[in-house]
Amino acid sequence: NSLSRLISKFWNSVFCVMRADLAYIQRKAKLLFASSKRPSNLPFLFLLTDSARGFSPEPALGSAPKGAVVILRTFGDAELIAKIAPKARIKVGATVAPHIARKYQLHGVHIPNRRLKYYKKSEPCPKLLTASAHNLHELLRAKRAGITNILISAIFASDSKSANERPIGPIRLAKLARDFPEMNLIALGGISRKTLPHLKNTNARAVAGVSFERLKSKC
Repeated sequence: NSLSRLISKFWNSVFCVMRADLAYIQRKAKLLFASSKRPSNLPFLFLLTDSARGFSPEPALGSAPKGAVVILRTFGDAELIAKIAPKARIKVGATVAPHIARKYQLHGVHIPNRRLKYYKKSEPCPKLLTASAHNLHELLRAKRAGITNILISAIFASDSKSANERPIGPIRLAKLARDFPEMNLIALGGISRKTLPHLKNTNARAVAGVSFERLKSKC
């Protein structure tokens, strides 16, 4: 009906604007993080969902540019994965057990740091395995677990509940990258057009975000 078409048109326009913003972030990230030491299969851009803050899966899946990965923070909700994953047009990861990710043919598994104690290295995982870290202690925990792709936050000021009171900042991020050259640090928290250039020479490998400050651009 006409109402459904109007709603569909509205969301298509929203996704179009968001996709243009995110494509810009992705292009800039490729320029900043091009490195011979960088894994060729590691995306330059990660999008995370956060239903508690109003960032549901649909906008992320609808606006992600080609080559990006959307991490669904479902925290084990297999029913939601079953509903979303088959319709996804891009690569999808989720905070689920590896066997659930394999069942729904997800591209990756993301493990919150507090859940690393349940992770078993022997369990087969999808192509991409990531974990979170907010400080040196958590980074060491991820290293002991054998996970090298780390979403580290918050690099810049962020309104996320998990963000540090004091952002890590580009200087400390660069030091962590030097101290842990075997880790692929993915900068998360406060990433935007304004803050992205400050990641130059940090040796980060990619960027991630939930809102990216919902930057506006022409579509």
